[in-house]
Amino acid sequence: MAKSLRDWSTPLIIGGFTLMGVTGVLMFFHLHTPLNKVLHEWGGLVFVMIAFAHIVSHFRSFRLHFRDPVKLGLIGLFVVVLSLSFLNIFNPEPADGGGPRAIVSRLSALPVRNLSLAAGKNEAEITRILNDAGVRSVRLDQSLDEMIRGQQGEKFRVLGAIFQESEAEKE
Repeated sequence: MAKSLRDWSTPLIIGGFTLMGVTGVLMFFHLHTPLNKVLHEWGGLVFVMIAFAHIVSHFRSFRLHFRDPVKLGLIGLFVVVLSLSFLNIFNPEPADGGGPRAIVSRLSALPVRNLSLAAGKNEAEITRILNDAGVRSVRLDQSLDEMIRGQQGEKFRVLGAIFQESEAEKE
């Protein structure tokens, strides 16, 4: 016997919320695995479709929330917060293009050979650090941009490993 959309949309919302909530909290505290991040990103797209199915199957109840001024105000609050997030008014980076992203952008554009000089490490150390960080096929004439295509968070992580002081350097 086939079940209606109404029968399965709520359990999907519960499961989707659990997935999104747990992976989101893990990402917030930087405790996530790469798979958690992928599940959160792709799961978010699926979750939107599930939410749409839930709204369609419970449309009569959904409409009633727009008649209560308090509920409408709460919905409006989230719409305002979302709208503000597109304005970029809380950008902590200076208007002149400085800040951590600019530094990472410039460092990751350098050939690895030059990056080793900036980090005060020899080329063999840099190659080992990059390999340990998961970067394969390291070429000293290539930049991190060429080796790690478009993954800003990954560039932060790898540059952090490169510029981290070794125990020998601390002494």
